[in-house]
Amino acid sequence: MENVTAIVTVQTSNGRVFFISRFSGDGEQPEGLDPDGNTVVYYYDEIPEAFAKLYYYDFDTEEFVKGPEPPHPYVSWNPITKDWDTVEELYMGQVAAERTRLLYLTDWCFVSDVNLDPADEALVTAYRQELRDFPATITDFDKPVEEQDWPTPPPFLVSPSSTRGSVEAFGV
Repeated sequence: MENVTAIVTVQTSNGRVFFISRFSGDGEQPEGLDPDGNTVVYYYDEIPEAFAKLYYYDFDTEEFVKGPEPPHPYVSWNPITKDWDTVEELYMGQVAAERTRLLYLTDWCFVSDVNLDPADEALVTAYRQELRDFPATITDFDKPVEEQDWPTPPPFLVSPSSTRGSVEAFGV
């Protein structure tokens, strides 16, 4: 056990790093399964930055391997493909939250004391419908949610000179 720098606990089901502790040399848990069924592995090198996020333990080669970075937060590690799989339920939940936020930013257009030109009102109505329909069009779950091809708001909503308010003013 000479030169051991850390004891790394990995999830036995997928090899992802679960816990890292510095090696103290006394009373440390031996390699193998811990009481919770996770696998304990001694690590002999300096631990790289973001080790727990980027590395996984390959049980076939019995070594730590740097894996790909997750494309977005809505993923889980697949130990068979050794890559990230999108958790579509979480991903689509974020899409729904963003869509709701964008709809909210256009609500002012339909307040009773706002008088939009009929053409502008039609543009906003069409944009809102595109937002409602948008989730069904998503096919690329590897893109971050904010990089999806979201519907384009009507120009008057994003115009910096708009005195009626703008989506841009709210952070879009």
